Amino acid sequence: MKIGILGGAFDPVHIGHLLVARDVQEKLELDKVLFMIAPQPPLKRCVESYENRLAMLKHALKPYPDFAVCEETRTGKCYTIDSLTALKTRHPQDDLYLLMGSDQFAALDAWKQPERLKDYARLVVMTRPDLSLKHQASSIKLQASGPAALARRVRFMPVRDIAVSSSEIRDRLRQGQDVRGMVTDSVLKMIVRKRLYRTGKTRKGRK
Repeated sequence: MKIGILGGAFDPVHIGHLLVARDVQEKLELDKVLFMIAPQPPLKRCVESYENRLAMLKHALKPYPDFAVCEETRTGKCYTIDSLTALKTRHPQDDLYLLMGSDQFAALDAWKQPERLKDYARLVVMTRPDLSLKHQASSIKLQASGPAALARRVRFMPVRDIAVSSSEIRDRLRQGQDVRGMVTDSVLKMIVRKRLYRTGKTRKGRK
């Protein structure tokens, strides 16, 4: 099988995550896409708990039989290379494709052992459709070691430009503004029912 892996905090998951995942899935003819949610991302702090983010993600993916949640059983900081290693152990005969945004690719120097990613998955960098691939690739700063070794192993793929972000959704919710159309109806119902994102406090990992 060909399996795409889209990682993130999903704080919260929004319609853009689903649309770009479908976009890449169709272009690469992936059999399924796994949404790999981190309990505690190493490079950011989450607002909502892992349990709430996981529940929202499960609600969002219910209508998509070829999308699935990849739950992390470890606590504390979870690094992509460790999760990818575990996934490859569970899917030794499958082709894994690690999907990431161009901003994430540009920041790979800060990741744990980024040069090892290619040993477990093919890297697919999702890029803006209004810029040429040559321009976007040249704008990504890569050092002589580590991520630079990945540059020739990466596939740059334009995806639709979705003007939605988790941070914008959190800001709107804190201000009592409408987020319909930015998240799925099922996610919105959970946000309203549990009054999520009503404060500016951040949380580390699980509750």
